[in-house]
Amino acid sequence: MSWTGLCGGIPNQCLKAIDEIEQRQYAWLRKAFASVELERSYRDPLKRAMTVFDLTSGEVAEMMGVSRQAVDHWLLAGPPTDRLAKIGVLTEIADILHYRLHTGAAPMVFRMESEAYGGRAMLEVFADDGHQWLLQDMKQSFDFNKVA
Repeated sequence: MSWTGLCGGIPNQCLKAIDEIEQRQYAWLRKAFASVELERSYRDPLKRAMTVFDLTSGEVAEMMGVSRQAVDHWLLAGPPTDRLAKIGVLTEIADILHYRLHTGAAPMVFRMESEAYGGRAMLEVFADDGHQWLLQDMKQSFDFNKVA
């Protein structure tokens, strides 16, 4: 926003300071909205897992063996009870990786092929109904009592 037309006679230094203040306020507002959105998404386990793993509705649909439209409906109205256990496991894996890895690494790790999973990615293991095994593997991988 330019203040030149609104504030005639204000020295250029003042105009520059006003613009810098606006940029900081805008950045603060963006962060505030982002944190509110993240907090809201963290209340819903499916949204939380989607946020952590940067998953689309289509990817979740493939993992769950349903249509993208079904997942979109779940995001609005909640998943059916027969899917809650698998979504809970997905969320628990997401939480483990989110808190144990560097920020932003969880989506990459979840999609990366690994010899530990037979050359498949965690996402593929999860989609092939290996979610319980994958959760146990994650828990063992980060059990630091066994390492020491």
